[in-house]
Amino acid sequence: MLISKFKKDEDVVNIHDLQELIGLKLPSDYAVFLQKYNGGDTPETNWTGKGKSDIVAFYGFRIDNESFDIEKNMSFVFFQEMIEKNKLPIAENCSGDYFCLDCTDGSVWFVYHDLPKKQKVAKNFIKFLDGCKSKEIGHIRTIEERTKALYENYKETPSEKRLKGWQEEIDYYSKIKQEEVIL
Repeated sequence: MLISKFKKDEDVVNIHDLQELIGLKLPSDYAVFLQKYNGGDTPETNWTGKGKSDIVAFYGFRIDNESFDIEKNMSFVFFQEMIEKNKLPIAENCSGDYFCLDCTDGSVWFVYHDLPKKQKVAKNFIKFLDGCKSKEIGHIRTIEERTKALYENYKETPSEKRLKGWQEEIDYYSKIKQEEVIL
């Protein structure tokens, strides 16, 4: 699996502080993952096992990305409910559904954000990572290339809103530095 880690080289992830915050002991394989990567963006990544799904990002601890910071998400009801069940949300898909780590046995579960449905997808975090497959981000199409394709396919020119969205996407993907997850 490829990840664009949230961890900066000088960062130290304090697993003890995280465990104290959530009131759960983390399985050692997941603790190593946090210490090495502290979560990260995972564009073009899919869980290929039972309950197939995309994976947008893995959560980190005390990171700049508020959307994927465990500490900042602790105020949300879903996080609180999962913690009460000894499960820690560790990753999210594009629909807002979660992959959660069961801190009692180390298994990984897929949990829907809007349905009372969940399913076990891996017996541990390493097996979960083994089932995550990524594509390397290749060429990022320019505004000009996108504009040309839009006109050729639909005889349209892009709105200012679309141009702004394209530029945000180009800026985002140009900063992604993917690396293979190795624990």
